[in-house]
Amino acid sequence: MNGFQKRTKLKMDRIEQCAIEFLSKPINDITVAALAQQAEVSQVSIYNYYGSKEALLKEALKRLFDEKLEEFRQLFESSLPFDVKLKQSILSKRQSSAEIHPDTYTSLIAGDAEMQSFMTRYSQEHSIPLFLQFIQQGRESGRIRDSVLDETLILYLNLFSQVLAHLGEAEFNQLNQTSTAESLTDMFFYGIFNQHDQAEEQ
Repeated sequence: MNGFQKRTKLKMDRIEQCAIEFLSKPINDITVAALAQQAEVSQVSIYNYYGSKEALLKEALKRLFDEKLEEFRQLFESSLPFDVKLKQSILSKRQSSAEIHPDTYTSLIAGDAEMQSFMTRYSQEHSIPLFLQFIQQGRESGRIRDSVLDETLILYLNLFSQVLAHLGEAEFNQLNQTSTAESLTDMFFYGIFNQHDQAEEQ
């Protein structure tokens, strides 16, 4: 890579990083002029590099996925207890959902076969394998029963995360309180039934 190519890459990296901040807005409220101003480049540069606003936002979305994946990787590889990692990963998914406006997400994905294919590959090659490694940590620590299938747990977590994604700010702020979060984690692992009573029934 020569000097010109390196400068171009650095410039595109900055543009895409700045564009991530716009993903939380409805797509019709995002303009090339605003994107260019934020990245401190000309509108011509954006069109030359990407061809359209939508193409730039798609690259920004891919970059955001990479950043979030790395955040989860660092969390899962940390020395924190499994319960704490799980709680933080669930809350992080809720916070991440606020970074992408539903209208923008739908506009960039729906009807775009290339983006849909990218999403499928990304999940199969990166997200799911990473989470399966995390689930194995839970099994090895004795926090997840062997009888719980990986597929079932992933579905359960996705459903749980979707519910959190639709919480209002007041409910989410309450969830972030230590006592509430600990209670939620306890219910996640043990349900609502008294474990002592269940053991006696068995």
